[in-house]
Amino acid sequence: RRLLALRDAALNLLLFVWNVTVGGVLGAKLRYARSSLPPNAPQLMDTLMRVHGTQLLVDGVFNADTHAGNFLLMPDDRVALIDYGATKRLSTQERLSACYLYAALRRHDEEALLQLAVSGGYRSRYFRRDVITKLTRFGFDTMGKDLLGDRNAAQFVDHLKAE
Repeated sequence: RRLLALRDAALNLLLFVWNVTVGGVLGAKLRYARSSLPPNAPQLMDTLMRVHGTQLLVDGVFNADTHAGNFLLMPDDRVALIDYGATKRLSTQERLSACYLYAALRRHDEEALLQLAVSGGYRSRYFRRDVITKLTRFGFDTMGKDLLGDRNAAQFVDHLKAE
């Protein structure tokens, strides 16, 4: 930020000289520079994850319709969360289950994921453990290539349904 401010100050000094001399005589004044930094995407995502994690796991009340259209980046780099029309409430037991689920996902604990998925109603046609854990990861963890492979989300779900 300081480097941008110094650059703008140096450029604006030159622009000022132009505007009060040649630009003023010719009627061709130039606009002064005002640079800004792009948003810090990693910091923005960290903030959003912390806020929604707190809402979900601590408060038990959260926005169930989170998407890019419900976040506004304010001029001072704060994030405004909007459209809480789809607010949901979780019981203490549901929040504890969510904590257990996210811990199991982080630890790659397939047995815990399977237990949670089955107790939550997940099923597969032939009760294949790998299908149930993939479906759980897809729903709560990742849509990355490490899980989907070369399939898009719809193809991946269709593939799981067939198994």
